[in-house]
Amino acid sequence: MIKTLRLMDKNSLFFKLLVSFLIIIVVLLSFNILSFLFFKTSINEELIQSNRFILNKTVDSYEKQIELINKNMTNIILDSRINLLKNMTNDTLNYEIILQMNKEMASLASNEMLNLDNVLLAFKSSDYLLDKDGLVDFDKMFSTFLVSAQYPANFWKNQFNLPYHLSVFPAAEFKKYNQGKIPSPDVEAIPLLVQNLLDKQVYMIAFLNADQMFTNYNYVNTVKFQIVGRDGNIVYNSDKSLATVSMDSETNKQEGFFKQDNVYYFYKKSNATGLTYINAIPYKTVASKIVQLNYVLIAVLIVSIVASLAISIFLSARFNNPFQKIIETIKNPDKPIPVTTKILEFKLINEQIHNLNKMNRDFNSDIAAKNKLLKQYGYLRKIKNIETYLDDIRNVIDPAEPFFICLFQFNFSEKFINGFDSAEQNEAFKYLQAMTLSYAADHFPGSISMNIEKELQCTIIFESSFQNVMDRLSHLKQWFHQDMDYGFLTIAVKPEKSKFANLPIDYAETLRMIQSRKLNEETQIVTGEIKEFDISVQPVIQEKEFWENLQHGNEANLIGLVRRSLHLMHKKSASAFQFQQFANQVIERVIKGLIAGQQDISIILNENSPYEQIKYCHTLEQYERFFARFLAESTRLIRNKRESNDSIVNYVTSYINQHYSKDISLDLLADQLKLSGGYLSTYFKENFGCTFSEYLNEVRIHKAKELLSGDETSINLISSKVGYQNVSSFIRMFKRMTGMPPGQYRRLHLNSEETVPLPGS
Repeated sequence: MIKTLRLMDKNSLFFKLLVSFLIIIVVLLSFNILSFLFFKTSINEELIQSNRFILNKTVDSYEKQIELINKNMTNIILDSRINLLKNMTNDTLNYEIILQMNKEMASLASNEMLNLDNVLLAFKSSDYLLDKDGLVDFDKMFSTFLVSAQYPANFWKNQFNLPYHLSVFPAAEFKKYNQGKIPSPDVEAIPLLVQNLLDKQVYMIAFLNADQMFTNYNYVNTVKFQIVGRDGNIVYNSDKSLATVSMDSETNKQEGFFKQDNVYYFYKKSNATGLTYINAIPYKTVASKIVQLNYVLIAVLIVSIVASLAISIFLSARFNNPFQKIIETIKNPDKPIPVTTKILEFKLINEQIHNLNKMNRDFNSDIAAKNKLLKQYGYLRKIKNIETYLDDIRNVIDPAEPFFICLFQFNFSEKFINGFDSAEQNEAFKYLQAMTLSYAADHFPGSISMNIEKELQCTIIFESSFQNVMDRLSHLKQWFHQDMDYGFLTIAVKPEKSKFANLPIDYAETLRMIQSRKLNEETQIVTGEIKEFDISVQPVIQEKEFWENLQHGNEANLIGLVRRSLHLMHKKSASAFQFQQFANQVIERVIKGLIAGQQDISIILNENSPYEQIKYCHTLEQYERFFARFLAESTRLIRNKRESNDSIVNYVTSYINQHYSKDISLDLLADQLKLSGGYLSTYFKENFGCTFSEYLNEVRIHKAKELLSGDETSINLISSKVGYQNVSSFIRMFKRMTGMPPGQYRRLHLNSEETVPLPGS
């Protein structure tokens, strides 16, 4: 509706084009109306001329036929052979001449173009006449073979003295019989008599088939036709109900028309035959033709007007539409409208405008891309808390515009690490980065995304509602959950909006939120931080106990200690980050122990170092499998070194294991080995990995733990059994090596269900 109103605006191109076409239509319409009025005034005359023409054509046909018959019959009656037949009697019949004349008459009667039914040759002084079939008695012909009440034999005997060479008699019904008196169909015939005015002893009669002539020479079905003779009698009437027309007022006219009793009479007189031909047309027929013509003219006029209006609107639209589309393209360059036209000028204008719009779009796109890069650069520098002095960056970033900070951390499973090489892994990283960048661009218009690290991506989201952000991130989470078999995302989004000035602090807070993800292999959305607590190894695994089992290469005990700690953390719903911290601390202590024991750690710290392996541990079972492998390899190294064939080391360790309950000193063993105390101390540490006193205390405390776990022996007695003469020294050493006094250790191991509480809980 609005578009239509715009088109009908008097200043619009469409309106002006339409008005121009309408003016042309009005001019042409005026001409047509004047033509119609002029034609209407002359339509009667045209009808009269048309009917005159039709009558003239009919008269011409009748007259030509009569003239042709007259000519043929005149030739016959003027033939010299006629004199031989004029006075023929039964005794003087010349059959040869009769036969010749009979053939000529038969030939004349059989000419279909003449519409003749029969021809007769009559002689005044003879009782016979000749027709197309032969010689017939005069009286018998008209009483037997060609019978008409209007034309008996006596009538024809009285026609020898007519004053005219050619006489036409009124049509009459004739009953026809052949020589066998078998009747033939009746015929309405017009008798035509031709005689020699110089010799009135002979005449010839032609019987014209009236109905056949009317059918052949009548050119209008609705016309009623009459032929009137010299004497005013009707020679032929096509409609017997049509009365004789009085033509007293038309006696001095050769042809014309007049109206009488609501009938138009068109007439024409013939000088040759003296006949008057009349076409009678009812007035209603003429009037209906006039009305019909009026209707036709009005219909043509209406169709012309409608067609002109339609063509005007169509042409106006054809001219206007390309202009409107070009204008719309200029107004909305981002949504170009194709112009479908065959006009070359329109095509050229449209192409130029499209080229200009394309250049403008390319320029704007280039500017937008550069501005986006500047914004990325500005936000990235702000995240890293680097002061920005470039005016271009300040111009594209609105410091007051609020936004949400969203971090995407990419995580991959063991299946991914084991199934692909490093090049394929890098390609997978790039694919995930590109996918999240594309998702953010599509679902968060105007967002700024940056790759902070290889596995970390930051997106600044300009959205009014936090719920909208969560809804769209939930779709991304579902997609990863369904289609990612080798990896998952940790999505951290801060519920509160941030501003440019607070970006470093809020980014650091969001980064800490990633550490709150739970231990599993699913894409998670984190919106808050967990409470921090100390997850160090020391409170969960007693350092001395861990160290003692490590130094002795006790694989089963070490794995058991770590597994119990892992299950305890899982029970307390520790985060994945806390599990990783715990694993790092365990690895660190094992590496330190191996270094202290002068072990070759290059086997462990190879390309796939334990620190790298724990990055891909995302479940409790994966951590258990990792520590089972790692601790087994570490204790194997320690056991291999301790079990090496060194006689001095073997003697010292064997002696300690057998006599740990006695008072043993380094000097005692040095004397037995004929070595100095200093040399033995250095040699033992270099080849065994720990000092003499450390190993002695480890053996004694290990035996004490066995006694504490086995029965109710008193601590004083246990102290003396393992070689400590002073119970206070025993308790102090036990606590230093295990992290707890002997009594607490006994209670812990007697109650198998009791576990060490997670620090901070």
